Amino acid sequence: MSSISNSFHECDVSSRLIGVFYLCSVMVVSLLLAIVVPPFENSDEFNHFNRVYQISSGEMIAFKTGQPAQSGGVVDLGINELDDIYGSIRFHADKKVTSSMVEHGNSVLMGRKGFQSFSNTAIYSPLLYFPAVVGLDMARLSGVHHVKWALIASRMMMSIVCVSLASLAIVFSGRAAIFIAVVLSLPMTISLFSSVSQDGLIICFSAFSFVFLARFLNFIPSQLKENKNIALFYCFLSLCVLGRPAYAPLFLLPFFTKKLSNVKFVAACFCLSVSFVALWTLVVHFFVMIPMWNQASPGRQLHNLIFSPWLLPELVKHAFTDHQGMEGLPFWKEMIGVVGWIDTVMPAWFYNFSLTVLGLSLFMIGNFNFKKDIHIIFRFGVSFSLISSVLLIFFLEYLTFTPVGQDYVVGVQGRYFLPLLPFLPFLVLGYDGSILKKYRRDAVLMLSPMWIVISSVILLYSVLNRYYVM
Repeated sequence: MSSISNSFHECDVSSRLIGVFYLCSVMVVSLLLAIVVPPFENSDEFNHFNRVYQISSGEMIAFKTGQPAQSGGVVDLGINELDDIYGSIRFHADKKVTSSMVEHGNSVLMGRKGFQSFSNTAIYSPLLYFPAVVGLDMARLSGVHHVKWALIASRMMMSIVCVSLASLAIVFSGRAAIFIAVVLSLPMTISLFSSVSQDGLIICFSAFSFVFLARFLNFIPSQLKENKNIALFYCFLSLCVLGRPAYAPLFLLPFFTKKLSNVKFVAACFCLSVSFVALWTLVVHFFVMIPMWNQASPGRQLHNLIFSPWLLPELVKHAFTDHQGMEGLPFWKEMIGVVGWIDTVMPAWFYNFSLTVLGLSLFMIGNFNFKKDIHIIFRFGVSFSLISSVLLIFFLEYLTFTPVGQDYVVGVQGRYFLPLLPFLPFLVLGYDGSILKKYRRDAVLMLSPMWIVISSVILLYSVLNRYYVM
């Protein structure tokens, strides 16, 4: 067996071990979070659960009504009542859950229905809420009548599906498993897995998109034919873009490779994916409503950019200096783990530690022997697509969330960048260092479990300290 084959086999063993450890440990943490995090104390979870309830009731598409127009649907009014009970602690890190909140929250029953506006989640496809909907349906069929326990059931099902998918993505990631495992066990990632939002699934689907494109490029050994790998890449990436259109530039990645033996098939997959996303966008445009925040106006914002070009340098400057995340925190810290309603932070030392682990795990991927069959044009294509996605995130938030005349972009959150991280390993392909080559498997197998345990413990500690420790 060649050295390359040995390396492939060794990485496969490592990825399986990491995947199994991840499944057993993160599953426990995610399910605990689904229970201990107070109702609707994940970002936008109140509106996400309203959307889940609407889909569970058979309404796949929300509707707009009233003047000024609002998008939403008929849902259980107990959801709003439960949110009112716990809403007082939101954005106030000094306020804790009280026994009175728990007592009143446990008594809120389902049964009364009425219209509820949830414009910022009404636009999302029902496909990305499927696990949460199944959890809610199972709770209702089991005779659960309390909103809180229905929410927990929905969270737990989302946790089970997301962690299971994440574990499979790690197993299939081959030599990239260590980096993918670090990304999928960041506190923000695990927190999103245990909420009813679509973000957890988007991150998982992004990891699978990386896996199948890497297999197409022979970065990871694959028994599937090239066309099947490309088709699966576009399937998973389409689901990501369906949830957040800013990731659309990643559709271009296969066109930067040298392995396009069937250009027509790749072009067909590209067109189908774009059409799939465009179709849902048209549904949203005609039946729902693109949510606008405060005094946002896309037309006036575009006019300002065109006729006041000096605004652009100011926007770029503020995006990476004094006006970053929703609470002014750096985007990279939010991405690593500022959970809840961006009011639950990790210990200060943990952020630099996490950044170091991310960098080290990415560096270690380049220390394996493999055939250098990735052209520099592909690495340029990866860089171009990732940068374009980041810019598109800012641009869309500038159009729909930022008040006209504001000199910085409002609404961007660090978690929006998480689904881009799984594509970073493509940038280190071709690097053939030797520092860790001799001990690569032992280093990988030691670092991954240690990181997963540390990240999980820090997340649980921070959440319990935020909501319960006086």
